[in-house]
Amino acid sequence: MRHALGLFTALPYADVSVTRVAELCEMSPGLLYHYFPSKRALYLAVLEAVANDFAAEASFPTGAPTGWSTEVAAAYARFAAKRPDALRFLLTSGLDGDPEVTGLLADAHQTLIAPLGSQAHELAARGWLGFIEAVYLRTLGDDVASPETTLAAAAEALAPLLGATAP
Repeated sequence: MRHALGLFTALPYADVSVTRVAELCEMSPGLLYHYFPSKRALYLAVLEAVANDFAAEASFPTGAPTGWSTEVAAAYARFAAKRPDALRFLLTSGLDGDPEVTGLLADAHQTLIAPLGSQAHELAARGWLGFIEAVYLRTLGDDVASPETTLAAAAEALAPLLGATAP
């Protein structure tokens, strides 16, 4: 998965070949096709693995939204510190509109939003996720401001909207 993620992150989808992934994994393309019947199946498996890794990084408070926006920012910062390429892959993989990819991303978002409970908080949280993901895409690899600093400021900006106090 690591080699496939590296290629899918570095190259456009059309330029990634199963043969090249197999070479990097030091296996035959036939063996890779045994586990993943198509490049799309491999792509979806990599995306699902990255989404699961991100979800494992998050530990969100349940019920009241107090602290939720800060914890989301912290989860993104932790994951980006460990696996910046994986986060970029996760955040950009739904751009082609593939329904299965979009579904995986929607499931990942639902995992983040589920603890909030109310529809009003869910709607605000969906806006926050879009905002924070855009911030992260902008700041990954940026020397101007660290992602942690940028996300802390973003969390502070959202807290009053959810009726919470800023950290």
